[in-house]
Amino acid sequence: MVCWLDISEKKRLELALQKANEDLEQRFRDHTADLLKANPQFQQNFRERQPIEAEFRVLSEAAPVGIFRTDAQGGCIYVNPRAQAICGYTFEEALGDGWQQLIHPDDYQQVLPHWIDSAKAQTEFLEEIRFVHRDHTVHLVRATTAPILSDTGELIGHVGTIEDVTERNVIERMKREFLSIVSHELKTPLTSMRGALALLSSGRLLDDPETAQEMLEIAKVDTERLVRLVDDLLDLERLEAHQLILTKQWCDTASLMRRSIESLQLLAEESRLTLVCQPLNVEIFVDGDRIVQTLINLLGNAIKFSSEGSEVYLKAELVNGDQWVRFQVRDWGRGIPQDKLDLIFERFQQANATDARQHGGTGLGLAISRDLVQLHGGQIWVESTLGEGSTFYFTVPIR
Repeated sequence: MVCWLDISEKKRLELALQKANEDLEQRFRDHTADLLKANPQFQQNFRERQPIEAEFRVLSEAAPVGIFRTDAQGGCIYVNPRAQAICGYTFEEALGDGWQQLIHPDDYQQVLPHWIDSAKAQTEFLEEIRFVHRDHTVHLVRATTAPILSDTGELIGHVGTIEDVTERNVIERMKREFLSIVSHELKTPLTSMRGALALLSSGRLLDDPETAQEMLEIAKVDTERLVRLVDDLLDLERLEAHQLILTKQWCDTASLMRRSIESLQLLAEESRLTLVCQPLNVEIFVDGDRIVQTLINLLGNAIKFSSEGSEVYLKAELVNGDQWVRFQVRDWGRGIPQDKLDLIFERFQQANATDARQHGGTGLGLAISRDLVQLHGGQIWVESTLGEGSTFYFTVPIR
């Protein structure tokens, strides 16, 4: 059965629907107006909040620190680009509980309960958390949050900041190790010198000149050790401040090599090592004292980490079309792990943290040598195999 409507009936239905929609829209407008009229503070807050939230988003997007927001249940609703870079997730991956997926497994069980308790208690949250990035690098992050409350005291959510403290943590550890090393380097010679000088000043060695001479020699050696430590610290300060100026002149390469060997000959004999030198008779335009200082640093390290009866080899040769001289210091000691080959040229660093205790030194020699070589326009590097020894190279231009 088919029902037919004439045109007039259809028109009446359309007009009725249109009027119903208009009535509904008017009622909505009237209701909204009543609400705003009844609560002018709501109207004012509504107007003010829009530009404030827009400004927050603009500032957050450009902020150099990580910023995030959560809802009242602790689910993430926003992370700025810096927070994404620090923690290693994208905006979409961080939403909800997604940010928890990249927390280091060892930190997860400790951090999450703390975060939940802080959220429930509406208190600030402060924690250092490790995040594991997609490339497996680990970043230590300091996260701080504070609750956001409504005018009635109701929890709306949390706002927080994220700071990457990985490098800062490494620097703090390096400082602690450096202070420990320097304290050891200062205390040991000072204790020895004080004992030797106290014995001499007591007069008990007046009838034993041979022993008295030995005490004086001990005091002299330890004094030189302290002078070297102070010189290293001063050099480091001048290099960092770009205040170290090279005094260049034409120097004979062979003469610089012999000076270095002679300075360490006694140390080599005490260590029962043989220093082998293959000199090169070429004039180079350098700061001769600084080149000798670099060679002594490299040779001294080679002696320290070589076993009795072995050799330490010093060689120089022309490279790069006879426009450069390449120095080479070779030992047959224990070698350096591959992951430490670049690290050992950094300040306060040694291949093994116990080396400072066993062999002495501050971990500054190679860092200073690198800077001195670079000031000459050259490069320094090392090749090493564990158990087979190491070869240090550095180059300087002839002119």
